[in-house]
Amino acid sequence: MNTGNVSQEEKIARYRRVVAEYAAAVSAGDLEAVVRLYADDALVEDPVGDESRKFRGLGEIRAFYAGVMERGARLRISGPVCGSFADTVAVPLCVSTDTKRLNCISLVRFEPSGLIGHYAAHWGSSDIVH
Repeated sequence: MNTGNVSQEEKIARYRRVVAEYAAAVSAGDLEAVVRLYADDALVEDPVGDESRKFRGLGEIRAFYAGVMERGARLRISGPVCGSFADTVAVPLCVSTDTKRLNCISLVRFEPSGLIGHYAAHWGSSDIVH
């Protein structure tokens, strides 16, 4: 979907649908459905600030999410997805496995194509509950 000719409200509604699809696909272990949501040269930072946790391009992103899914991660959008007058939404997430839970805020920037261009997960060790 090219988002250039739609209203801001329509863009934000589309972005909210995409992040809901993203959370559902990760939780279902559907690797290819997750990767399809990303632009070819997208960047994932999880968490932001850890230089060793940056993944650029679909190959690195696929490998990152394969690891996430191997750990049985389940994602739940834990509050309102907030839009902006730009191309980004803020998503409060609760990420859980069988052994821990993580609360984070992810900033998701979209390309004009409607695909995710940058996914930045903001969390630290104090956000993990064992």
